[in-house]
Amino acid sequence: MRVLCLNLFCFILLIGLMLFSGTVPPVRADAPAGKRYRTTIPYTPSKYGQIIVQVRLSGGLMGTFLLDTGSGSTCITDTLAVKMGLSPVPAVGTDGKPVLLYSGKQAQMVTVPLLQMSNFRLLSTPCLVLSQKSLSPLVGQPLDGVLGAGVLTIYPMYFDFLRHQITLFSPSPLTSAELRSVGMEDATGVPVADLTSNNRFAFACSTVMTDGNDQVQESLLVDTGGVTTMISEGTARRLRLHPITDNLNSPTLFGNITVRQTYLPTLRLGDISVSNLPILYTPDISEAFPTHIGLDVLSQFRVLLDYKQKKMYLKPITAPTSAAP
Repeated sequence: MRVLCLNLFCFILLIGLMLFSGTVPPVRADAPAGKRYRTTIPYTPSKYGQIIVQVRLSGGLMGTFLLDTGSGSTCITDTLAVKMGLSPVPAVGTDGKPVLLYSGKQAQMVTVPLLQMSNFRLLSTPCLVLSQKSLSPLVGQPLDGVLGAGVLTIYPMYFDFLRHQITLFSPSPLTSAELRSVGMEDATGVPVADLTSNNRFAFACSTVMTDGNDQVQESLLVDTGGVTTMISEGTARRLRLHPITDNLNSPTLFGNITVRQTYLPTLRLGDISVSNLPILYTPDISEAFPTHIGLDVLSQFRVLLDYKQKKMYLKPITAPTSAAP
């Protein structure tokens, strides 16, 4: 199945929140035990298209959060921590070792008693504390925190990019009736796996990229916080891709990185092909900002992520006009 990519280079943003070494304690959710459960959460796209949700917090406060499957952690801003009366403490992982930022400094952490979206409640959630000024520019609006991929280890999550809503199901796997209810009974299944041992909550899927002659297989992070898909410079070289635009600056939590823009003739996910895809590549790829599939690809599909089943299910929404230059 082939999908033609939108005729647009999205604004270049990388959230890059897999910023620590060590594993924070797991997230705990409140759901009816032993019963089938679902809840739908509306969201508002940021000016760059990222998923922004309103979260009810302890004490009746409300917060604006980015939902980011590419983030290895859930975090709140230092400003929100003060509003909630929470005092950050040095972050320690489940292994008893300090959780370190890539700068080498020990991260700060708080435990948020309640994070609630619609009827979905997260209880006693460990959150890293980051400065508000480091988060808000990445989505083009004030931001109080980031809900990371740890949320996706709890329930299967269905993304409806047309209706701007997310549906969570419990428990995994979904029944045939649940799949039919969101039109995913005939969706294409793509295996997903952990990206690295240090970021066990991150989804990565195997992709095949081709220029019509050669093909390269590369594992890409599934990243709803990234606007534009990024591949490694090594893959770009093997496919003999040439930059359309060179030496662009892309903002991340760690400062700007230099990226190049080009078109990828074909990217395959299972039996689905995305053609003429505007992509980025950079020599600065690292664990802090890994290669990833961004919203430019994901938003062309209905997407169901089921961590426990190690699957991502895709169903094309439409067949947009080709993006060929």
